[in-house]
Amino acid sequence: MLIRPTLFFLLLAGLGALSVSGCREQPAGPVSAGSTSPASADADELGKLPGLSQTGDRRLLAERARIIEEAGTPEQLLRPGIPEAENAAAVLAGLFPPGRARALLEQSDDLLPDGRFRLNPIELERAIRFRTRLAREHELVRQALGRPQCRFELRYDRGLQADLGFIDVVRLGARLEGFSVVESLSGGDVDAAIESLGRILRLAAWLAEEKHPTPRLQAAAVRREGLALLGRIVEHRKLGLEHLKRLEPMMREHLAAWAPDAHAWIGDRALGMYAYELVRAGRCRELLTDEEIDRFRQEGILDELPAAAARAANEDELFYLQAMRSIVDACRRPYFQRIAVLEAIDRDGKQKEREPDYPLVAVRLLLPDVPQGHLLQARDRAACEVWALALGLGVGRDAPGETISPVSGQAYRVVRQEGRVEVRDPADQGEPPLAAVVPDLAPSGPTGTRTP
Repeated sequence: MLIRPTLFFLLLAGLGALSVSGCREQPAGPVSAGSTSPASADADELGKLPGLSQTGDRRLLAERARIIEEAGTPEQLLRPGIPEAENAAAVLAGLFPPGRARALLEQSDDLLPDGRFRLNPIELERAIRFRTRLAREHELVRQALGRPQCRFELRYDRGLQADLGFIDVVRLGARLEGFSVVESLSGGDVDAAIESLGRILRLAAWLAEEKHPTPRLQAAAVRREGLALLGRIVEHRKLGLEHLKRLEPMMREHLAAWAPDAHAWIGDRALGMYAYELVRAGRCRELLTDEEIDRFRQEGILDELPAAAARAANEDELFYLQAMRSIVDACRRPYFQRIAVLEAIDRDGKQKEREPDYPLVAVRLLLPDVPQGHLLQARDRAACEVWALALGLGVGRDAPGETISPVSGQAYRVVRQEGRVEVRDPADQGEPPLAAVVPDLAPSGPTGTRTP
């Protein structure tokens, strides 16, 4: 997974866009691809994995057969269309010209000084003006949310040229709803704020449903903003038990529909397979960022890299596919139990550095940031879990017993005192903290929920 470090940490802050694997540094285009250009036609051919299909390496062909059996090739990941009238993506596709949603999203970033929607009166007025300026598009996003399904035309078989512009549109829609939350709270309308939060969570779920690492990790950024807004809602002076009773099932149902972690890495593997087709064609440099080009130039290997990578493509891809098989399989376990697998893959790759079969592309380009991606997934899930637990206790639900954090493997800690309930991962030291605090509005009674 080729997450650029600077962009990765922007994502951790809930801002910016993310480049992953075969889709690194992609420009934001329209939601739906238009006519087929010569470049996209070339991409389509590479998406059929001609080099992998024609290899004589039996081990590599066996890996390919396993992936085909799992329906995990770029072509197999293409999803059948659904009727336009039922598809929310059809509404989103026509909202903005290419690149416009990205530009507006960046403008809205400037309206969030701390990234957490704590706006002073001047900042709030600027946010309201921004949202009002886009009132028509905002209303169309809400109309899209009324449709029963959302399926983006994500062309896995185009690898580097797959159009990911829909991510910017979805993120901008969520940002507009975020501004609606703070606007509603400023007027004392907690119910309207909760409705907007529900829309944000649904937009995040749409992104997370794609078997592609970029929208999956961008969904985490949308959820992070949503949870920050949830924190604003529960601290509002007009919040009552009836509001918590709306929020609690909202979070519970969101968790119940959580997309499997493995889906992102199945998509990432497909993008990696596409990357090796470029490598075989002597086009390895198309995978490199400017920073990597500078680094390989400083190491004195940039000129030799395309030919060397092409010559070793079979052994390199074999290492990569075997590593990704272990990674996808490890997703059956929580993150804290996957760490050993991820560390073993990193160790195995580094031990080959002086060997003729050193998997340069896998070790230097495709796999380095996979552990960070898994950690982000785990924190995304844990952040929603602590809020669901806290809201449940706040409305009087029985404590569910020991619930383990996927990040640390430790039980969440519950503290109830002074009219509030707090749930946190006691071992977490990340930012923002994996913690949630809600008013303790549970009715007194024999349920045993009021524990110290």
